[in-house]
Amino acid sequence: MQSHCSLRNRCMPLRSLRFLSVAFAVAALLFHGLALATQSYTVPSASYPTIQSAVQAVLQSVSPGNPLDDTHIIQVNGDPIYREHVRIANVKGTASHPLILKSVGETAATIDGSDNPTSWTQCSTDPPVWSAILDTSLAFPADSELVSVNGTLYSYSSNQDCNLQTGQYGYVSATRQLRINFGTGTPPAAIHVRVRQRGFDISNSNHIKIDGFKVTRAFAEGIQVFGVDSTDRAVGVMITNCIITENRRRGIHFEFASNDSAFNNTVFGNFRDGIYVLTSDNCVISGNTVFNNDHPRRPGIRGGVSGIKVGDRSDAVPGAFITNVTDITVDYNRVYDNEDSGIQVKSASDIRLRRNVSYGNGDHGFDHFNAMDIVHLNNVATGNDHDGISIENGVSNVSVFNCILAHNALDGTTQVFNEKVADLWVGPNVTGFASNHNILIAQSPHGEEW
Repeated sequence: MQSHCSLRNRCMPLRSLRFLSVAFAVAALLFHGLALATQSYTVPSASYPTIQSAVQAVLQSVSPGNPLDDTHIIQVNGDPIYREHVRIANVKGTASHPLILKSVGETAATIDGSDNPTSWTQCSTDPPVWSAILDTSLAFPADSELVSVNGTLYSYSSNQDCNLQTGQYGYVSATRQLRINFGTGTPPAAIHVRVRQRGFDISNSNHIKIDGFKVTRAFAEGIQVFGVDSTDRAVGVMITNCIITENRRRGIHFEFASNDSAFNNTVFGNFRDGIYVLTSDNCVISGNTVFNNDHPRRPGIRGGVSGIKVGDRSDAVPGAFITNVTDITVDYNRVYDNEDSGIQVKSASDIRLRRNVSYGNGDHGFDHFNAMDIVHLNNVATGNDHDGISIENGVSNVSVFNCILAHNALDGTTQVFNEKVADLWVGPNVTGFASNHNILIAQSPHGEEW
């Protein structure tokens, strides 16, 4: 057999050389094909001044209803603030050809749901009330929790005139006139009026990745992922590396979702639950830091605002299992200082809670109601006002292994219906409970070990 020799007398058969030549040629073609299979968009740019304009370009690249045939990457520069409600509707990405929206640069690209009006006229001098006209293209539901001034949330008044107390605002829908009593002679600089419904609104779309954004001050959810119904779900949507804060409703909301995920996000200061999962399956909530989510108009009162809530059905009776939230993994999350429980499982089944740390919450570290088939493994609950882990009526088949439950039950006022508060509390109508290899440390004077 002929061979080719180097100067160092290491020979290679010509057949092998021909094989390598063909292999390199094929690799080059594959690389070229992959390069052609990715389409990139830069925001802001002359072609794509807004995030929404780039999303529209992706939609126009395929026939309506057809799946994406390329990977589309929208790179969003982190310098400007984007006052947008980004709608991603009917985008059918696939596992091999997703749509990726990624914040690039030294700072996170900020999606801000608020406006800061600058053209003010005085409506009244006594009281000192000022008015501004809101943009007609923006929504503004005359309601509470929509206006913040210098970081303070103002209260809503239904008055249609200028008779407003200090710290109040009103709205005249016919003229789109916002009226505010700042309590001073001139309007301050930091006025935030929540006029956009959401930061990202992902509906009836598959294989979308939102990476690295800050989403703030929407008048509803920060990010919502919403399928069509129980049989046509949003598949393969990932929210990752985002900061989601000060939204009027939930931080991240999944509904009619399947195989979706929230990874490594920081979710805090929202007015309802931090991360919320309803009517969904096979989802993963992992590695998030979720804290200080609290209803601002009910300070110090447990009003149901949890850090992470899996399932929700307030009218379900004990034992009537609602299994429209199934097969959910919640792991490696740090959840603290939320108004109600750190992590709540309600009307859900087949839930895995692993390696989470839940502390300093206003109710339980982990709460369960009307749920079934729950596994706790290597979780930590400490310093929560009520129970470390609370397993309440209508729950069945719960196991707790290798958990640390220490110094919970800090606030005796959280006791209701003469129940005990404890590091681990199991209600009287719970069936199929198993527990072993846990560490329980009681906190005086209110706490006790189960």
